[in-house]
Amino acid sequence: MLQKLRSDLQYKRMQDVKAETCPKRPLQAKQMSPKHRLHIVFVMNQVGIWGGVKIVFEQANRLMEKGFRITIISRHPFPEWFPLQAEYIQLPYALDLGQGIPLCDLIVATYYDHIFECVQTGIAPVVYFEQGDKHLFEPEKLEEEQSLFIQKQLNYADRILTVSNQAHNLLRDLYHCDSTVIHNGIDSHTFNPEGSVPDRKRPYLLMMGNEQIAFKGIHDVWEAYLKSAAIKEHYDLIWITPVEPQFSIKDKAWITEVHVNPTQQEIAELYRGASVFVSGSHYESFSLPVIEAMASGCPVVSTRNRGVLEYAAEGSNILLAEIGDPESLSKQLTYLLENPLLREKQIVKGLETAARFSWNAVLPQIENYYKESAGCDPVPVNSLDEWDILIQEKDFVNEEEFGRFIKRLLHSSKDKIELVSVYSLIENHSFGRWETAAVRKQPGNRMSVDRAYILARSAISPESDHDTAIGVLAQGMPEEAYRLWQRLINTNHASPDQQGIYTKWLILCLIELERDDDALQILNRTLPKHPDYTDLYYLYALVLTLLGKGSEAGPVIGLAKLVGDAAHYPEFFLNSSALLKNLQQ
Repeated sequence: MLQKLRSDLQYKRMQDVKAETCPKRPLQAKQMSPKHRLHIVFVMNQVGIWGGVKIVFEQANRLMEKGFRITIISRHPFPEWFPLQAEYIQLPYALDLGQGIPLCDLIVATYYDHIFECVQTGIAPVVYFEQGDKHLFEPEKLEEEQSLFIQKQLNYADRILTVSNQAHNLLRDLYHCDSTVIHNGIDSHTFNPEGSVPDRKRPYLLMMGNEQIAFKGIHDVWEAYLKSAAIKEHYDLIWITPVEPQFSIKDKAWITEVHVNPTQQEIAELYRGASVFVSGSHYESFSLPVIEAMASGCPVVSTRNRGVLEYAAEGSNILLAEIGDPESLSKQLTYLLENPLLREKQIVKGLETAARFSWNAVLPQIENYYKESAGCDPVPVNSLDEWDILIQEKDFVNEEEFGRFIKRLLHSSKDKIELVSVYSLIENHSFGRWETAAVRKQPGNRMSVDRAYILARSAISPESDHDTAIGVLAQGMPEEAYRLWQRLINTNHASPDQQGIYTKWLILCLIELERDDDALQILNRTLPKHPDYTDLYYLYALVLTLLGKGSEAGPVIGLAKLVGDAAHYPEFFLNSSALLKNLQQ
């Protein structure tokens, strides 16, 4: 289900960007009070255990300490692995991330594929934060359509920030984009040579990375270790990985220890205790583990990837091997381990290098860059007079949502704007519907639609048999409402999505009538037809709980929490995660 939702979103993104013909929008200077608390929103595809994600979270926490207001928006649940202090918004999985951006002073897009949807909101200037990926380091593997998509996305960014001169040069050479370079920072309070080390009898080599990601070169490091009988005899191999290995460690007996997703403090201890940290990465923009190892007083052998070259001084603070060459990596490891004076020199020079990249050195640059970037506003492309507006300010759930709606009117290139009308007719089960809020007075030929996840209050006025049935159920007549929905389902005039919605209400009626076994039978038949409709997953878990089978609902609840509200359907329960949480209490 998640893969289908991802594919659908990616296809929609590519079509939206392909169809957009408007030039890059201009910005205009804005006045801000010196006392104004700058609000920055980081828009994130991923919040899992990745070096690039950690950098964004570090920025967020440290900017908050400086008085900024920071919001993170993602489709994924809150990242429990990091002590994130920022406000956090989880959007339904099927929505563009741009649809949930609150009013703010600056938007930071952390991956290229959502730059345009951030720009579309018209809320604030958009900085693209480039940390590097296949589009920079393996552009030859991209399809032409994907390359054009990336180029167009990058062109829409108001500014581009990147983490190394290497990435800056690639952006310029491949995509003709200018960028500002501010290096990543290191947490010198955690990564330093002072502190505890693992209590081990044998010395060890340390490596890090997810072996499922080919460019991390994990298999190259393993092979390099195995090539030297002397290294194997005298040194253990310890591996840090962000995820559980996809194999049994017993099948790779040369790996002495595996640490899955250790804390930052545990990683620092492992760095400090290691004889050498070895990196086999094929490419990086700015190799964070290598510089963290240096900061911890650990000698380093690495491949000659672009990210390491940002700060590497070969033979001084590091030894470099050829990329994808385990033989070269093994030779450099052997040479370093056999030369204690070189190791001592590396430690000293590595500490000097790492000091240049402490957060104390880097954060002031980031602060100034974001403050400067937030000093403008997007110039509107529409006036409010160009729209027939079908909703009033008092109808919005709060002032913030009304403000977001106005921004959409001023900046949308579409002919019709839909938002989410909120209905609270059924106790504890508020639901939303996508409804038209504004129509352009002089639309184009295709009447294109812009959906914005903006919430407004509404009340059912029976305009259809479906609305009538909801009103009947709200009045406490589930039997009559059940008959109305059964009739709607049997007419076969509704779309598949609408059939799923009717069935949801039919099941609610059965629950009210205490016909839980009947409800479960219908759910078992319906779920395969609507595998992405989380309203039905919630009802499935609810019915199992009512039948005393709540322990069987765990997998369903987990999936539904991950996907979030079914906002890709015309009608859906709001805050389904809270409904699911209540079931587990």
